[in-house]
Amino acid sequence: MSIVTHLCKRSSLDLIRCSSALSTTSDSQPAKIKLSGNKYAPSQNHISLSFEDFIKIKKSIKRNGRISAFISYVVAPFGVNSILSQMFPLWFIENPAPVEIFEMPLDPGFLVIGASVIGGLSTAILTLSLYPKIFFMINSEIKEPYIQREKDLKRRLNYYRCTEAIEVGYSDDYYGDKIHTLSDYRYWVRIQQIKWQNYKQSLKTPASSTSDDATAPV
Repeated sequence: MSIVTHLCKRSSLDLIRCSSALSTTSDSQPAKIKLSGNKYAPSQNHISLSFEDFIKIKKSIKRNGRISAFISYVVAPFGVNSILSQMFPLWFIENPAPVEIFEMPLDPGFLVIGASVIGGLSTAILTLSLYPKIFFMINSEIKEPYIQREKDLKRRLNYYRCTEAIEVGYSDDYYGDKIHTLSDYRYWVRIQQIKWQNYKQSLKTPASSTSDDATAPV
């Protein structure tokens, strides 16, 4: 806990500056974000979409996309059956004759079930992939701010992420998928800083004299 306390105190000012840059401000001038190690991230222009709104939209797209995909998976088989009944009406009569495919006699009912499952899965995957595009076509005014905010967050995560295999005894959200609030972001940064500190400590051996030069990636 001593390492956690030390890093939390040392990085509190940096985290406050960084988190404030994530939030929406009225300043339209480019802002530089102070990071650990007396280094600066690239200049970041003002983004009209706040971090909280960005997370809400991101979660909404994921949730509604999955719901739409599920609905497509349920509805699509009815459409497939309707099309097949028009194309192959003899498949839907009582005791239909087997259908030969590659010289193999197959029951038409099996073909209808297989086509329904494949059609449902294909439609669900297509819906899931197209939903974000459709969402931003309808809400075109937030597309650009959303993309800018997403790139900004990825840049910050790439900057702080510890790429060394160091265990810290915490849930290691490597890609930041569990970040839903600014508090989650601050906690994630602290964990990455702890990992870098542990990595530098592991390099401090009698055979190594250059371990102090280990720094977080830019």
